Amino acid sequence: MAIAIAIILGLVGIFLLWYGQRVWQVLTSSHPSTGEAVEEIIELPTPRGLLAPDEVVFLFAEQFVGTVSAEGSAHSTGTTPLSGAPVSLRDQANRLIYAVLVDQYQQERLQFRTVPRDPTMMPPFPHKAWELQVRRSDALTSSPLLDCLNVAFNLIYKQRRVSSAAEDSEKLWISLDELLEQMLKVVRAEISFWKREGVYGDLCNYVEEALVARGYLYELSSAGLMAPSRSSRWLTT
Repeated sequence: MAIAIAIILGLVGIFLLWYGQRVWQVLTSSHPSTGEAVEEIIELPTPRGLLAPDEVVFLFAEQFVGTVSAEGSAHSTGTTPLSGAPVSLRDQANRLIYAVLVDQYQQERLQFRTVPRDPTMMPPFPHKAWELQVRRSDALTSSPLLDCLNVAFNLIYKQRRVSSAAEDSEKLWISLDELLEQMLKVVRAEISFWKREGVYGDLCNYVEEALVARGYLYELSSAGLMAPSRSSRWLTT
């Protein structure tokens, strides 16, 4: 009798060992070990809407802005989204502004004129005896910088207590320098303090942020691949 009980217990022990081994194999095969690399799937955003002039100039900066030496300071040199080539932030910002102004002028939404003025000791050189002024003759179309430009117009007109319907009023004409300074204030009110990089860098960063929000660029740092920087965003299409 004792021998039979011993045999039964031995068989039960063998069965338990076999069953435990099978359970362990199933568990280890369904869950990879911590040492194995797990491939992370990154879902890219879908671009929304058509590109505005300033967005086109920013995305394809190498077509509009000449490249510069990569040895420049971080506050004077940026990178193109497509090729990562170094470009002058000053030239890039100038092209962005030029693109939206010309676009709205061609659509007869902005008017320009030059008026005489006394030359000053301020740049540009040589000192000019004239001033470029601009007036909004129709509602501006939408783009990152044009939205800020529209707000700048409204703020200056409000300060002057003049309605845009007063077509013959001289108060509707604004110095381009004054208008751009007000537009820069609007831009800086929308971007983080930690992303400010001077006048030219702020304008470029603002357009870049708009493109990220619309899905034309994505930020690699958001997926944990690299630290946030101007070079960490790339074209999605």
